[in-house]
Amino acid sequence: MASAAKSAVRETPGNFVEFSQVNRVKDEHLQRNLSTRDCWDGYAHHRSVVTELLVRSSRSDDGALCVLGAGNCNDLDLQKLLHTFSEIHLVDLDDEAISEGVNRQLPGEQPQLHQHGHCDITGVTHLLANWSADSVPTNDELDACLAELAQVPQLGLPSNFDVVASVCVLTQLFDSVVGTLGESHPRFVEFITAIRTQHLQLMLNLLRPGGTGVLITDIVASTTLPQLLTIPDADLLPTISRAINERNFFTGTNPAILESLFRTHPAIAPQVTRIRHSPPWRWQLLNKVHAVYAIEVTRR
Repeated sequence: MASAAKSAVRETPGNFVEFSQVNRVKDEHLQRNLSTRDCWDGYAHHRSVVTELLVRSSRSDDGALCVLGAGNCNDLDLQKLLHTFSEIHLVDLDDEAISEGVNRQLPGEQPQLHQHGHCDITGVTHLLANWSADSVPTNDELDACLAELAQVPQLGLPSNFDVVASVCVLTQLFDSVVGTLGESHPRFVEFITAIRTQHLQLMLNLLRPGGTGVLITDIVASTTLPQLLTIPDADLLPTISRAINERNFFTGTNPAILESLFRTHPAIAPQVTRIRHSPPWRWQLLNKVHAVYAIEVTRR
């Protein structure tokens, strides 16, 4: 990890989480970031699409951008984004990944960049880390965790961003439930639903009125949809649509359900005035290809 003196980003006080004991959920997140740290070249197309989406979403010449799940910043062309946004706030559980990622792209002091590491955007990572097949939570523990998820976490961030982007972090949040509670647990869907709802509310809460939220998520990978490796771009949308109809997609990422939440959820829909979809694209992630899409919403 870069020291404070050598960091290319400004250390900004926030709602940092103290992990005083071994935390399996955090460790898995750190290992995931470590395994993709040197994948800059493989992310080229994905990074270009994500960056263009964020630039296009800006409605101001001096607006601020917040990226949830910034990780290694391989998804982001920071130099291009700095030409559009006056401030960029990078948020992740892994502070070292952010620091290394920024230093790789923009060595030297960058006062427009703000790092928010050790930041648990669900507020329940420390609870999930105690659960496993060998340590099954009680109903009281499950209820307490769901009560926490019903609250939007206070991250110590500004709440007037021009653009808030969630960059392929939603499936990682779901993975933390898969790896700790397990898909066969009778309350698994309840937890996926709670995390998804909380995440959308967090995005909207961080936006200024009229700001744009950009939810970017992977939906299926070539491990279960091998056609992603070979089909032409023109066939990508119908192929993904068929996969969704066949229930071949990552848990919690069905775009129809996500759009329905933005349109009808009593705590979310009143804050949204406009919903737009981007065409899907492919993301090369190590030895797999993921299909990715984005939903853009405007805060009322």
